[in-house]
Amino acid sequence: MHHCSLFDDSEPGERRQALQVELEAVPELWRATLAVPGEGHLLRSPGQRMLVLGAGPLVHVARAFADLREVHQHGPTDAQQAGDPRIWRDWDHVVAISRDGAEPELLHALRHLPPRVRRTAVTTGEHSRVAPLVDDVVAIAATGGIVSFESATLVRVRQALGADLTALPALAASVLAGDVPVTAPGVDHLLVVGSGWTAALAARAAQSVAAVAGFRAEAYTQRDVRHGAAQHAGASTLVWFLGATPPELVDAVPKGAVIVASGRDPLIDYLELQRLAVQARAGEPPPLRRRDLASRLVA
Repeated sequence: MHHCSLFDDSEPGERRQALQVELEAVPELWRATLAVPGEGHLLRSPGQRMLVLGAGPLVHVARAFADLREVHQHGPTDAQQAGDPRIWRDWDHVVAISRDGAEPELLHALRHLPPRVRRTAVTTGEHSRVAPLVDDVVAIAATGGIVSFESATLVRVRQALGADLTALPALAASVLAGDVPVTAPGVDHLLVVGSGWTAALAARAAQSVAAVAGFRAEAYTQRDVRHGAAQHAGASTLVWFLGATPPELVDAVPKGAVIVASGRDPLIDYLELQRLAVQARAGEPPPLRRRDLASRLVA
């Protein structure tokens, strides 16, 4: 199977086809992820000071994980790009997120940790190259590309931290069976807006759509909507809010922009953004339907 990733050098059509196949497998992947018992304590590690490492685009997953763990009050949590280490802090536990465990910068970082630090890898299996360098492996059943692994990892993390995601796979299947809900002719600019852990998800979504669809894509936090996002939105802009969004922030987007503020689980919106990228044509807006004739759309 061809794997689609941010740094894939295949043709745009091949990337979109690979991503489409990957998305179709997501509901079953999420079911399998939720069905795996145990290991949640490794991601919670209550009271310990934790560092989460990610290489390449997985740094966004690391940042989302760090935010979620602190929100659930399991202890101070930092996230870093594995290839850009900062001054060492007195962490008790390092979690390395890697799909195949082969990123040289991640392996280098793990080899140079102080001996006393506990190491856990979140990866696709115990036979990953990263496994000999860690104390524990949290296995993710993703066999596709990076989008599958990212989403399944966030499902596992959220489950470990106490979220009830039982209904999420069925919701994903229902959404993927329908049409991509929104856009309008002439849209070639995407703004993705998140808050808390979804700010990292927004950054990753913008990065991914830009790579696959060729859109100009940016990410903002909710606090920046009145500043950066409001200044950059126009008639050719699609503004996509992840998760629950205060109505006043939606109203802050300039008139004329197309807006999605569904309030659904942020991972569902993440899938929808990937679908938008799949349906885009190189250099053209994606041929998607529009639900109303107004200049503004709130889903």
